[in-house]
Amino acid sequence: NSDQQAWKKVKEYLESKGEEVIIIPECEHQPMALEYRMAIYSNAKMNLAVGNGPMVLCWLSEAPYLTFQLPHREGREEEYDALVEQWKRLGFPVGSQLSFRTERQEIIWGPDDFETVIKHYERHMVESKAA
Repeated sequence: NSDQQAWKKVKEYLESKGEEVIIIPECEHQPMALEYRMAIYSNAKMNLAVGNGPMVLCWLSEAPYLTFQLPHREGREEEYDALVEQWKRLGFPVGSQLSFRTERQEIIWGPDDFETVIKHYERHMVESKAA
């Protein structure tokens, strides 16, 4: 469900800035041990991903994260509206944040396009240096 071309650009951009980028592929057919995955998340400078099952590990820990929860609406109105309704039914409407999150954790209620990912990543990196 993620924008693979955008994530390729994000990876290239971050590497051009001297960042080490580790991509953990979907592991449905060869699952990664939970402890190993959590060790990677916990030791990361920042975890970037679309909202999915494994990212809940970050939500429920102190691992830094930015998760991107909604696609662009244009051309995907039915999927977008269903996601918005699902979050509302769960009692966690669009715009919500986890009450126990740290300053290095944020749910981004927008798409995972290059511009959105980099804008939020850079803001978090600047804020974390200032703290």
